[in-house]
Amino acid sequence: MGATAIPASNDPPGRDLVSREELVLIIGRDAGLRDALLGWAMSHTRDPPNAEDLFQHTIEHALDPKNAAWDRAHYATAGAFLGSVMNGLARNRLRSPYRARREDLDETKAAHVAAPEADPERQLRMARDERKRIDMEEDLRARIAGKTIPLGVLDWSARGAKGNRELADRIGCTIPQVVAAKQLLREQGAIVKAKRASEPGAA
Repeated sequence: MGATAIPASNDPPGRDLVSREELVLIIGRDAGLRDALLGWAMSHTRDPPNAEDLFQHTIEHALDPKNAAWDRAHYATAGAFLGSVMNGLARNRLRSPYRARREDLDETKAAHVAAPEADPERQLRMARDERKRIDMEEDLRARIAGKTIPLGVLDWSARGAKGNRELADRIGCTIPQVVAAKQLLREQGAIVKAKRASEPGAA
């Protein structure tokens, strides 16, 4: 059990409060937690710079003595506590003039912002999985750089194109070329998956 924090004005007495010093140490040594938080911020904002901004704001808010400290009676883990903080900040940004001040957080993207969930840790796991998927796709794209048709298959599939004929029409190639591109993508994807699975901490 960590050291008990000195209650701030918003920290009710008699709780199992974790000191902000201990929370700093947890955040600093847990790279997986930081990655998951950044991934979750990305799911809120759908924009890397704004995700980084929300991530940093979450840490600052959680460590600010003016705000309520982490209470283990309510949040069993740092991930659950920080996830809850991020949810609240994301909701506040939607309701504030923040969107008016930031072009990349305009109202047209409001529908994509995740609603607060009852289980922040589950959302963090989902964000971590999504980040891994994005990283794997980036690795795959690097391996097929310069190969127009396989890249076209990836891009048009992501836009909803279905079937070899539609892909061929969209890309401007033949159906056999699409089939060959898909085979290449499967082969290179398997290599990327195996490579990442062998990396330390991949499990």
